[in-house]
Amino acid sequence: GFYPLINAKGTLLYTKYKEANCKINSVTEKLRWVQLTKVIHTFYNSINIIEIARQLSRKAVTEVLTLPTIKFKLQEYTTIANMLFKLFESNQAQVQFISTLAQLCYL
Repeated sequence: GFYPLINAKGTLLYTKYKEANCKINSVTEKLRWVQLTKVIHTFYNSINIIEIARQLSRKAVTEVLTLPTIKFKLQEYTTIANMLFKLFESNQAQVQFISTLAQLCYL
């Protein structure tokens, strides 16, 4: 392995690492955009739901009705994807790391 990463510059492994990193970043940005679009649509769809719920409950306009908070796991997925492509000292160390990570995800 190469530590620090700058020592790997100019090698085939470094080139593969940079390509994988670019793909990960591209997918991450695409997923963020998709998720943002979903949240925007959910928000606009919820406006009517909140207004209808307010009218049906006969609550005063001063009382605010809100939808429950939606949590997304996008950042966790990104973290795991980045961890999968980090440089290891040997292939065995990488296999062991991925195996352990898979076991943790299975829990």
